[in-house]
Amino acid sequence: MVTVRPLIDFKKFDTPDWMRWVVAQHWGDAKAFGRKQYRRECVHGCPPSRGNRILAIDFRVGKFMCHGCGCAGNALTLWAFLMQLPVWYAAVDMCRKRQLPIPFSEPGVIRGDSLRS
Repeated sequence: MVTVRPLIDFKKFDTPDWMRWVVAQHWGDAKAFGRKQYRRECVHGCPPSRGNRILAIDFRVGKFMCHGCGCAGNALTLWAFLMQLPVWYAAVDMCRKRQLPIPFSEPGVIRGDSLRS
């Protein structure tokens, strides 16, 4: 039996506000809210041989990128990796934790990235 999940508008998570929330939730760094950028050691498991393993988070656009392994994405993809959840479940988890409605897409309409897990 195949379970069909409703489509979620993943583009709604592509904002600086969501990225600030992820950083505050995971790293507990309230100072991140006043910055334009934030840097941490890569959480994607960059091998030490890569040299520059800095995960750079740009709050102006709500994106992250590792200068070592090249992983990149938005708040949703970062949360999915940190929580070890498929992207769809990460979106639901983020909305529930913030007590916000889940941004479901209209039936048959896919907006933004058509990420499916």
